[in-house]
Amino acid sequence: MHPKQYRQQMGLGSQRTAKEFFAAKDIEATFDLGYARRLNARIGDVFRQLNGCVYQSIRHQEIDKFINDHINEPFNKIVDANIWSRLNNNGRRAEEVLFSWMRGYAAIEYFAPAILAIFQTDARDILRIGDDDWRNPATFRRSATADLEVKVGETDTRIEVQTGFQGENDIKEHKVKQAKSVYESKSLPTVCIHFDIFNGRAAFLRLDNLADRDIAWVSRQQMEGTKVFKIAAQHFKWQISDAVPLLSSLGLDL
Repeated sequence: MHPKQYRQQMGLGSQRTAKEFFAAKDIEATFDLGYARRLNARIGDVFRQLNGCVYQSIRHQEIDKFINDHINEPFNKIVDANIWSRLNNNGRRAEEVLFSWMRGYAAIEYFAPAILAIFQTDARDILRIGDDDWRNPATFRRSATADLEVKVGETDTRIEVQTGFQGENDIKEHKVKQAKSVYESKSLPTVCIHFDIFNGRAAFLRLDNLADRDIAWVSRQQMEGTKVFKIAAQHFKWQISDAVPLLSSLGLDL
């Protein structure tokens, strides 16, 4: 499915409309908790509409339950425990940082069935290892640690799950450094799965064995000069409206 057709199927008539919708830029900031709640409601809207576009085998049959369990409940817990007041990022509003974090968290939960299918495993063999566990306010923090760890054959593999909602698909330098460090110290490979929600596709690449000569680092001004590299087109191997690919077809050499 062409990206334009995909966005039209989601009810988004233009790229500008899509970017405003995914980023909730059409919601007026009220500079309070009410604004944060409206942003969070938009995340539910995004995943409800996305659910009608993905391949049928990974659709959530009870999408309202998914939204309640994996969007509304975590949000309320984070607000009640005052975690959200600690979320700041180079001057960005805490409500908007929380919105970005919640989108990413919801995506991991939403695409969990797809990840299990790709790696041909079940939920018992996949662990959440990220530091940002909203269930434990005392230890909650944002870090470069990968999100998941799964057993592939006899080898444990770390999985970094990313999402893109604006058509810009980058990987930050610290994610690559972390992956290389983990491989050097523990011999664990790290696979990045990047879901480009804006264009309805997903990319797959190993981060720990990227050669420096193959990385063109650039500084993103909108991210206060953070170094990133753009994910090349050849890494996008799954249109999420198509059947879920198997690990053996992705060329990751695990």
